[in-house]
Amino acid sequence: DMVKLSEGATVMNKKAMGFLTWMLLLAMVMVLAASGETASARLLEAPPSTLRSGLAAAPTVVGSVLIPATPRGIAVNSSTHRAYVAVGDGFGNGTNSAPFYVSVIDGTTDIADIAVGAGDSSTGPTHIAVDETTNRVYVNHTGANFANAINAGTNSVIGSIGTGAYPEGIVTNPAANRLYIANTNNGNVSVINTTGDANALVTTIGIPGAGAGITNLYLAIIPATNRIFVTAPGLSKIFVIDGGSNTVVQTFVVAGNPYAIVANPTTNRLYTATGGTVRVLDAT
Repeated sequence: DMVKLSEGATVMNKKAMGFLTWMLLLAMVMVLAASGETASARLLEAPPSTLRSGLAAAPTVVGSVLIPATPRGIAVNSSTHRAYVAVGDGFGNGTNSAPFYVSVIDGTTDIADIAVGAGDSSTGPTHIAVDETTNRVYVNHTGANFANAINAGTNSVIGSIGTGAYPEGIVTNPAANRLYIANTNNGNVSVINTTGDANALVTTIGIPGAGAGITNLYLAIIPATNRIFVTAPGLSKIFVIDGGSNTVVQTFVVAGNPYAIVANPTTNRLYTATGGTVRVLDAT
């Protein structure tokens, strides 16, 4: 359950008779010390230009979707092949553009706009997560301190969930019937039991050093290992939570202020944006 942290990638170009080839070489390994832990996570990185040059073909836009207002978070249900977009325009403009929506995207078509956020006169919906087993969607209202639960079968809001202050990161573990919400201004993560749409608070997990005005908190999860990963850019750290004991089991420093983080549960890889670089973590 422990992981190693290392980093580095260098691009070397090589000129041969009459043509130019570019080779991407893994060159440098640097071990970053874990805070009080003997284990670490393996991290590979390359600058954005290197990542682009490694593509077999240039990326192309295959379609576009018109939605009612400003898109925020997005989550995908790979079983139903639908995407869910938190839509609102409350951030930073001093006005409330309610009603807010969660747009349901099928292919390149917006097939439904679900009105959400009754009582939200602040940011509107922001971060969003999907439980593929129950076909439920959960969306945070960061400035209003609650989340909405949506039945994706009927595209209807089925409840509101109280959160801590300024909820941001949100993930689900369908196998454990758990929803995790990071409360930035409280410096903790709410653990919510979603069994039977009860959506009841189980506990909160404190993130050491976090709190109002210190750092945002973002989440990713690998359900098979029941590990939740919390990025805290203001602390330049990633915290690892054991979903079984609801405790922080590892903390390590990551240079470059790790912001948003996503996981590929199939490969046990995590991807986090850190100041112009996408870092790849091996959480095997």
